[in-house]
Amino acid sequence: MAQKTLDENDRHQAGTLPADPSADASPMVDTGIHRATIRLVTENVDPETLPLPNDVHTEAQLLAALLWYGTNSPKTLSISDIQDILESKDRFFSPVHQDIYEAMLTAHTSLLPTSVTNVNARLKRWGKSSRVHAIEHLEALKSSANPTDRATLRGYAEAIRDAWARRKLVDIVSKLNADARKAVGSCSEIVEKAHTSLVDLSRDLGASSSFTSFKDTAISMLRKAATATKNSIPTGLPALDELTGGWFPREVTIIAARTSVGKSALSTQLSFDGIRDRPNEAVLYVSLEMPAEQFTARILSARSGIPLRKIRRAELTRDDTEALRETLEEMKNSRVYFVDSQVQTIMSISSIASRMNATLMRDGIRLALIVVDHIGLVKPSSGAAQKNREQQVAETSRGLKFLAQHHGCHVFGLAQISRESEKQTGKSKIPQLFHLRESGAIEQDAENIIIIHRDKDERGMFKKNSPAILNVCKARNDALGQVWCAFEDFKGRFIPWEDSEYAKARAPGHDER
Repeated sequence: MAQKTLDENDRHQAGTLPADPSADASPMVDTGIHRATIRLVTENVDPETLPLPNDVHTEAQLLAALLWYGTNSPKTLSISDIQDILESKDRFFSPVHQDIYEAMLTAHTSLLPTSVTNVNARLKRWGKSSRVHAIEHLEALKSSANPTDRATLRGYAEAIRDAWARRKLVDIVSKLNADARKAVGSCSEIVEKAHTSLVDLSRDLGASSSFTSFKDTAISMLRKAATATKNSIPTGLPALDELTGGWFPREVTIIAARTSVGKSALSTQLSFDGIRDRPNEAVLYVSLEMPAEQFTARILSARSGIPLRKIRRAELTRDDTEALRETLEEMKNSRVYFVDSQVQTIMSISSIASRMNATLMRDGIRLALIVVDHIGLVKPSSGAAQKNREQQVAETSRGLKFLAQHHGCHVFGLAQISRESEKQTGKSKIPQLFHLRESGAIEQDAENIIIIHRDKDERGMFKKNSPAILNVCKARNDALGQVWCAFEDFKGRFIPWEDSEYAKARAPGHDER
């Protein structure tokens, strides 16, 4: 009969469990990295003398498996099963393994299996066959392969990527240490540089993906659709809600227009209206050109009906003052927060949002919307400061997407329209997508793009009896179209065109333009 294995409780009752639980513990597997860590704790070894983190043994196991399957059964397992984790050869520590993996990637791109023959042919072509001892090394590596399934292969890849990430951390810390000691740039610039590097590394570590079937995805989606409540933020304009479905988490909307057309007014209005009836959600409004007092005045004017110019010029009557007090009383619990600094980077905005979110979550409130007004004034990171304007805007555009994904909220980015749009001839002078300044990256990254247009007369003044057009010219997941509004400039607010005094005073559909 097999002898019963005693666990800790049995040994405790029998009186055979030692006072020190580690006295008869099994010896730790010698992994290299763990051994160095133990020496550091027990012998106070200087970290600078430790080798860089690596897992060369696992690198060899992964390459051996790819060579074996590439040679004998390429349809069973291939490099495509782990390419999302190990995107390039620099994830490997061994230079020889880097060469082999690069040759595998090249063969895979050419739709060839990662066989010994194909990998060796590419190493020869690059003049690197002597570095890996040519085909003999590849054959020996293939013959050392262990039985492997897809989960095990991905486990190898994740271990290799983890060691690479640790090396990256060592590099980031070393550069931070050097910059701080040499006083290279201001302290905020050094921290910003390190923060950007850490965020990039975090993004790389979260980039791996697996695959799923259409059936599983469809079932999951239908389950969510049947049980979940609506999670989009309403726009406050019914026609715009009809087109966009509201503002969804993890998405970016660009609001673009020429100067003074109403970008800030619309974003301010959408910010407040979106959470007006949602007490557990909040908005972070980041203004890079508008002071806090002006932001507050716009909202108070829109909600009270007191003309904005009267508030700005302090020309308030007693009734006006009373109306403003009543409005303030109604709005005092609004979860709209304002950042008034004119110097912000994407990373500093993210840091503010993180601190704010941490505070709000204690009260059961989530950050639902971030507004960046406007993206052309976002300060580039230290690494992009020397790049051209288009590259800087592209970095900011990707940054907006990062904010949306990282904080699980919707993001508005306000953008300028080029002066070229004013040179259009013909009946329609509505700006188009290509009129966005440095538009390439913005068009690619945003889910929605709304361009605001208001007609001007011969004197260059906005026509009061002509509708303001909200042109939804990109909607990745919804419909394109135009929403007609009236802009009440004395309130700084857009209202549905059919509710305006101009529309009521004339036949529906009449257009004097």
